[in-house]
Amino acid sequence: MSSMNSLDMDGPFKLDPATVRKVVQGGMPGNFALGHLDGGKRFAVQYVGRHDVDVLDGLMAALRAGIGQPGLTARLFGSDRRANAFKFSYAVDQRAAFEKQCRNYHDFNASGKLENGSHPASPSGSGLSCPTCGA
Repeated sequence: MSSMNSLDMDGPFKLDPATVRKVVQGGMPGNFALGHLDGGKRFAVQYVGRHDVDVLDGLMAALRAGIGQPGLTARLFGSDRRANAFKFSYAVDQRAAFEKQCRNYHDFNASGKLENGSHPASPSGSGLSCPTCGA
């Protein structure tokens, strides 16, 4: 990850349901990143996500799904990189949210370090393609 890359989001905030509900306004599309604060209190990105309708719902769903929380095997073998912080931003519409998630995915996944399983999918029925790679 280059120091030139920026998520362009607010935060970091503590990653827990109460803080998410307190800080994030519902009913608006947007983007979020889950990660951890490293020794220098810098936010290390582990996952980039979005929600095309309600970024609060997207963040709460990511928490419920355990994204950013290592499984038993990872913990046993010393890879306990537990997400403990998040950042977020609102988007004007689903296109803006998708395009920002794509940029963040490419900026922060250059070395395959993100937990995102694959390239972000475009909003259903939108016909949009990634502004970075065309996917």
